[in-house]
Amino acid sequence: MKFTSVTKAFSKKPKDTPRPSTSRTSTERTSTEETQPKLFRRNAFLKRPVVRLSFRRRRSGSCSVSSVEENLRTITKRGYAFRSWRSLNYRFTDITVPTDTIFHLGGTIGDAEGSPFYKAFDIYKRPTHRDQLMSVHVSLVLDPKATDEAKTKPLQNSLKLLHNEGLNSDLSVCRSEKPLTPRLKEKISEVSMLDLEQIVGVHDVSNIYKVLLPLYEQNVLEQIVKQLNLRPVDPSETLRSIPSLQQWTQLSELCEQPTNVCRIALVGKYVRIEDAYASVNKAVRCAAIRVNRKLVIEYVSSEDLEDSAAPDLRQKAWEAVRRSEKVATPEHKMSG
Repeated sequence: MKFTSVTKAFSKKPKDTPRPSTSRTSTERTSTEETQPKLFRRNAFLKRPVVRLSFRRRRSGSCSVSSVEENLRTITKRGYAFRSWRSLNYRFTDITVPTDTIFHLGGTIGDAEGSPFYKAFDIYKRPTHRDQLMSVHVSLVLDPKATDEAKTKPLQNSLKLLHNEGLNSDLSVCRSEKPLTPRLKEKISEVSMLDLEQIVGVHDVSNIYKVLLPLYEQNVLEQIVKQLNLRPVDPSETLRSIPSLQQWTQLSELCEQPTNVCRIALVGKYVRIEDAYASVNKAVRCAAIRVNRKLVIEYVSSEDLEDSAAPDLRQKAWEAVRRSEKVATPEHKMSG
């Protein structure tokens, strides 16, 4: 959950600063508005803020969202603010109005930072509001190779912490290396007080696009619709444009089918830093999937291609460029 999307920003003032006069000239009003942080319209609906952010004054005296300190001080009226946020009627465009709005609040159970927000769910624990909240518990099921027996102790401990917060799990997602066996599901059902269909196993897959398939096979969508009491939507042109599950399955299979190798040399200044060109890497890999090619990326430092580089590094870098079919050079935009 992003705190900046549901907060109001305040600038820190010394305690001995006298209260400013209510009457201001147009020049003073303009200068004050320029120094205050600009918020999106959806951020200004709360009568009371959920989180008070501490800002640091820059040398110029202005205050901006980019200068937010790491410490956040929670204040009261969290439940009221969250309910006000939920009751808003969001619009994706000026014409389209969503039939249902789902807010996702996630975190690690047991952390002190998340306890105020779990408290905001008190009203949804009542029977009249129970269909407006769905608690999905995600935990790890260990499978040590030495014992060859799955361990559910981390899952039991996290469920205990969840119950201490007053929340009951409606769906338990179990991350594991191998698919869950029926016997293991029965064991988890006993300790979690959930039915077998409420226990979902998500095991390791060969590519990320296959994660959705086991969820669909275990009827997760039907359980979400049933728990949240979602209304059926009539088919429209907007829904027809959304890719179907069959297309998604074809995409996941397409990632493993290509046999033709396409070798690309990515030349940059920061290739030695992990994830320095993550966006370029993802874009090139998606393009390779689209044309049914198996992509091999060779990272080449631009400094090693220069004449001043060490002879062995320079030779190795140019060899990588020569054996590549294409060369990609990310553009660096200098600010200021």
